[in-house]
Amino acid sequence: MLYMEFFKMTFEIRGAGCINKGAYLMLLATIEQIKKYYPNARIAVKPRHSLNYNAYSKLGLYPKFDYRRFGIEWGFLIKILPKKFRNSFGILTEQDIDVILDISGFVLGDQWGKKTAKEIYSNVSRWHKKDKIVIFLPQAFGPFTVPGIDKAVRGIVKNANLIFPREVLSNNFLVDAIGASFNSKIKISPDFTCLIDPELTSINNKFSSQKVCIIPNQKMVTRGSKDQGKRYLYFLSWIAAYLREKGLTPYFLIHEGSVDKDLAEKACKAIFPSVMILQPDDPVEIKRIISSSYAIISSRYHGAVSALSQSIPVLVTSWSHKYEMLFDDYGIQDGILKLTDNESEWCLQLNRILDSSKNIEMREQLRLKTLEQKQMAIDMWAIVFDYIAKKEIKK
Repeated sequence: MLYMEFFKMTFEIRGAGCINKGAYLMLLATIEQIKKYYPNARIAVKPRHSLNYNAYSKLGLYPKFDYRRFGIEWGFLIKILPKKFRNSFGILTEQDIDVILDISGFVLGDQWGKKTAKEIYSNVSRWHKKDKIVIFLPQAFGPFTVPGIDKAVRGIVKNANLIFPREVLSNNFLVDAIGASFNSKIKISPDFTCLIDPELTSINNKFSSQKVCIIPNQKMVTRGSKDQGKRYLYFLSWIAAYLREKGLTPYFLIHEGSVDKDLAEKACKAIFPSVMILQPDDPVEIKRIISSSYAIISSRYHGAVSALSQSIPVLVTSWSHKYEMLFDDYGIQDGILKLTDNESEWCLQLNRILDSSKNIEMREQLRLKTLEQKQMAIDMWAIVFDYIAKKEIKK
């Protein structure tokens, strides 16, 4: 349903970025859906190092002036300028925004700390007072055991309009932190990048029964001990060597800039001859490359989503509950490669997706689950835009 007959809306997308290709894919998916429902909408983002002028301008996004320091929002400075002057440069302020869509992915939980939660609470509370619609699109939440963080989370939920945890465990973390008072605002929905169609890209690379994609993640190093970091680097090089022994062609696919590429390059030093490293700028092209692979070994969440949502067998390493819960949504058991396991245990798991008959069987199982996940994402967007339309009609 199109809503442009009633309103010309201005949306702000929060938590967007282009360096992390999963975040970039979420940004593209959100823009696509906004334009579907509101073709004439203005869409704003806060410029930052991971979403600079070159990135947001080519997507047709408006820069939002948003600068806070010493607890003060300095947007009033640019408001001094005549609106006609601001419009000539396409600069929006918080006053111009009708709807805030948060696509952070995972930013509320013990791993991010109380300070981050309090900052988000401050923002959401301010927007609520200004009668703006605030929606947290599907993302991971929790746990919330750090002293004081639950208070900030309760404030966020109280002042937000809709919140979509991506899976049951994130939902439970939220409910445990806030109680049952605001359950009507919380609706479980899967990651929505499953709706991005890689067939829209210009290059047509057919499925290869030989190529196996390895997606590294620096967080597997930074979120663990020094020994875990060394073990992970060994794991990456061992995987590539093992795939070659099986007669397959491994390659590394980079999801986040220089940090992940550095890991791949270090792993390649232990392999001869070296393994190819691919680093496309276009996240849709990354998803298309994944679709052409025989199997995926991913340490990136959206690398796994892009595989599962295209019925490609995948195994993952994990630093957060979001990976385990993603596999639950697709009905996969024993899909986590643990760094604490030995090589023989890794072999057993790998052979489950490398064996040709098992690979075909898994693809068919994933195809059915993918249809379910896509429909749930479509339903989520319908809820979001129906809610926005009804709120605006009441104003």
